[in-house]
Amino acid sequence: MSLYQVAAPVAPAAQDINQLVNLLTGVTPAYLGAQVNVATTISASLPGATAASRFVGGTASMTGPTSGTFQTGDWLINSFWECAMVCTAGGTPGTWTQVGSGAAGILIMLQSGSGQTLTPRSGHTGFDVITLDEAVGPHSGLLYSPNFFGWVAPYPCTIVVDSVMQLVGPASGPFDCAAYVLQNGVPVLFGDEFPRGQAPVLGVSGLIRVNTGDIIQLACYTEGAYATYTGFLGMDISIMGS
Repeated sequence: MSLYQVAAPVAPAAQDINQLVNLLTGVTPAYLGAQVNVATTISASLPGATAASRFVGGTASMTGPTSGTFQTGDWLINSFWECAMVCTAGGTPGTWTQVGSGAAGILIMLQSGSGQTLTPRSGHTGFDVITLDEAVGPHSGLLYSPNFFGWVAPYPCTIVVDSVMQLVGPASGPFDCAAYVLQNGVPVLFGDEFPRGQAPVLGVSGLIRVNTGDIIQLACYTEGAYATYTGFLGMDISIMGS
């Protein structure tokens, strides 16, 4: 909508009058064929809600706007997460936080395309981070980190992790072994430790609350010289909401 002062002999355009009516009434007649367009922002305040707040548009970026200058209280629609986001700290581009659960249920699937020899350990201490070097499925490239062989949380949320691995190893045994899920390098989910001979199958699953930038990885403790079997190894992460 164009905003200007009307002075003779200038007259307001008919489309601007229509948009002004739509803006004031909240109604867009079907025959107009267009919604209200605002070049900058829309802001409003009522008694009891006078803090600065502006609707500034939309973005398809996973993390919110990547350019532009915004104020605390600005909000927009994020089409990637299918949710609203609010600016909690003004700046260029500012700090943006998801509002609501958004695209809950998005599934990230990580697996390994190459075998990995694990380090025999003792005393139930230490672990090997599993080399999850492939991301599969429609959402699997979502913040997958090849540097850490894991997943990086894009914003605070709750996730469900479900992982499984099969080991192949020495003829002698059996040896104790267990799967872990790591959050920023620290085990937070623990699988059962058990002796299973030459080809143990390990699993670990559970809920984790993550913050922006948290790194989620799969790890394994073993007391035998096992190696991972790539045909049966992976970690699925489901985003349940903020």
